[in-house]
Amino acid sequence: MKTRNGFVSNSSSSSFIVVFPKKPQSEKEVMKRLFNGQEGHISYYDMDVMHHSDISAIVYKDLKDKRKATAKEISEEYESDIWHDAYELERNFRREHTPTQMMFDKIHTLSSDLIDLCKKKSDLVRKQDDEKDIFCVRHDMTHFWADLSENEELDKLRREFDAKQRKELDPISRKIDKEVNKISLRNAKQFIEDHKGFWFTILSYADDGGQGLLEHGGIFKHIEHQRISHH
Repeated sequence: MKTRNGFVSNSSSSSFIVVFPKKPQSEKEVMKRLFNGQEGHISYYDMDVMHHSDISAIVYKDLKDKRKATAKEISEEYESDIWHDAYELERNFRREHTPTQMMFDKIHTLSSDLIDLCKKKSDLVRKQDDEKDIFCVRHDMTHFWADLSENEELDKLRREFDAKQRKELDPISRKIDKEVNKISLRNAKQFIEDHKGFWFTILSYADDGGQGLLEHGGIFKHIEHQRISHH
């Protein structure tokens, strides 16, 4: 295997919920599922290259001590995706933009309650941004987080003002957190219901752990799986 020594930006990691008819019992069985038992190789940016047999050996090693994933474990993986979608939706609302096509495509995975909460939070954050602007004008500040190291009294006022706004946001943030958890668990239970009789578990690979090809190389494209990116 060739490895990259150059600069790599935007390091990431991904979790994969992988589905098999039953738990693989050998490297050979993994290779059969992932690559139809055929030797070959996968390239990642023409820098990293791994043979199918080497990939199968790594995946089997990672699967060997795994047990079937639980609803709680799958739910925890789903949460990051749903949080990301909720954040993007709230950001679109805040900027008074029409949600992107991606958001329209994903919006069906969110509940109407979560969408409403995102809208309420965006309205509140926009109001707080306006209040910060007024605070800056009133105290002749260039921006809210300007350096106030030489003005302890004003810095104290700013910290108190910021704490007040954060406290105002807390209730709706907790509601969003609760709704995200609820949707994640619902989706996880549905996944398990849809895969009765199958064996599934969660594998994770990180770009900055030297596993860029395993994360981004599409090694699971021939089996059913779900990828959750963590950036």
